[in-house]
Amino acid sequence: MPRITPTTTENTNRPLVSDLMEKHSSKIQKVREKIQNHEFYFADLYDDIWILRFILSHKGAVDKAVKAAKHTMEFRHKYKLNEVGDIRAKIFDHESIDEPQAFPVYKMAHDCMERNSMMECLPDPDRGVVVYTMIKGIKMQKVVDDFTSDDLFTMYMYNNEAIQQINDEITRRTGKLTKMIRIMDATNFNFSELSFAYLRKDTAVNRLLEDCYPQSLGAFLMVNPPSWVSRVYKMFQPLLPKRFNEKFSLVSPLENQRDVKQFLRFVSEENLPERYGGRSKVWPPPYAGARFK
Repeated sequence: MPRITPTTTENTNRPLVSDLMEKHSSKIQKVREKIQNHEFYFADLYDDIWILRFILSHKGAVDKAVKAAKHTMEFRHKYKLNEVGDIRAKIFDHESIDEPQAFPVYKMAHDCMERNSMMECLPDPDRGVVVYTMIKGIKMQKVVDDFTSDDLFTMYMYNNEAIQQINDEITRRTGKLTKMIRIMDATNFNFSELSFAYLRKDTAVNRLLEDCYPQSLGAFLMVNPPSWVSRVYKMFQPLLPKRFNEKFSLVSPLENQRDVKQFLRFVSEENLPERYGGRSKVWPPPYAGARFK
């Protein structure tokens, strides 16, 4: 199987926020000076840690960080995200899909996949969110047929918001920059089940949200991909966000022990399911939202 590995790497140990703040203090100040007169700027919401994520995401380029920060403030105002409050308990969860507080688009998404095809977990309260997706269980054509682009945007927006709230709280409490890992399992997924219309719609929506959730994604691992997956990925690679491509890998952890290390940057061996080279026998893993109810 052709191997694709990230063009950038992160240390297994998450960097300390205090070290990052010190290193980028002058750039944080420059960004603040350029955004503080914006009509949607609020000092208590958009603090130094919030600004730091934009600087890291744009590799220290102040003007790009400023542009993304202003866009995000406008985005958050438009969709009233500062008013939604704590929605960590409302992260997508098959177990709570019928509860009154569940977002309506979550029910739509639930109907477009087999149960436990997308599981958003927090196995360690002091590390980031782990998202498991079983590709074979996603009814791609049904997503294309049932979801408008606005529906999919709303689904992804609220889910990204919940994930970022969880990881931001962990970052501030532990003092370590915390990100999520997405694990997409392609076991037994056939080319005939792939919908290019779904890929185009999914890619377009993710590009719209990319700048609004900086430093959210730590890694995106596709597990046990069929040989044809690498060809499809190379076809769509130019359309995908640059930062996504930097963090994307094709891995086979049960065949290659080195691949297991990519998981362990984000989840401990004790909490990593056996099917991915870890020691946990629990499957499906418990949803993250249960911790916050």
